[in-house]
Amino acid sequence: MKLNIDLWKCSVVFFVLVLLYGAWFLYKKTVTQLIILLILLTVSCVFYTYCNKRITLPEGYTVIQARRFYRSCLKAGLNSRRKLDDNEDILQEIVKKYDFAANLTSDALWKLYCDGRAADNLPK
Repeated sequence: MKLNIDLWKCSVVFFVLVLLYGAWFLYKKTVTQLIILLILLTVSCVFYTYCNKRITLPEGYTVIQARRFYRSCLKAGLNSRRKLDDNEDILQEIVKKYDFAANLTSDALWKLYCDGRAADNLPK
């Protein structure tokens, strides 16, 4: 999974580099540069979509989203299933930050928390 996350980060960096090339294209407008820009944009979009699908979990959220949710829970002091269940109001404040978690049940939120913990504990 660590490789998939690193590939996703590379796809984001590649997309940003293509956007910078697009900004440079605004100053040097030639047909050749336009064709190169369109090819690079297509490749970067396909690469990002492919990498995003690789880190998407069966529940519909990505590993990156799960890790962000987990870290928000830790920051709020929710570090166990019992604390998640006992502090429903704090948990709902965290859930409001993340659109993908809005309609999840308490068991699905616990699964999201566990997925985020697993992603956060990947070897560096």
